[in-house]
Amino acid sequence: MSIIVYIKVMYEIFKTENYLKWFKKLRDKTAKYVITLRIERLKITPYDPAEFLNTKKLQKGYLDYVAKEGTPEELVEAIKTVARAKGMAQTAKKAGMARAGLYKALSPDGNPTLDTLKKIANAVGYKLNISFTPIN
Repeated sequence: MSIIVYIKVMYEIFKTENYLKWFKKLRDKTAKYVITLRIERLKITPYDPAEFLNTKKLQKGYLDYVAKEGTPEELVEAIKTVARAKGMAQTAKKAGMARAGLYKALSPDGNPTLDTLKKIANAVGYKLNISFTPIN
């Protein structure tokens, strides 16, 4: 079990009713204090892949993988993640769009056209290519 999985499991245990009853009955104030401090350190911030896509190589690998293995919705999300890594305001400006329009196009409710996706891809430094391969 990885340390991240372990921490998530432990954090979930601390939310259970049995744990809360036990903690409430615990009389040792020092122990309560130490446990509370450790629980606070376990709080996990949401993972944001945009924070780690800080090189062209990582961005290209991410986009290539999602384009090959993912769904169309996941591809739009990947483009959005790379756009966030580059900066949404800068991406919108380079794509010739309003920042709000960029967010809307890449939102889960958005339905960007192929032309819009190409503009956004160009704005973050990539060319969106589509190819057809026979199924047989």
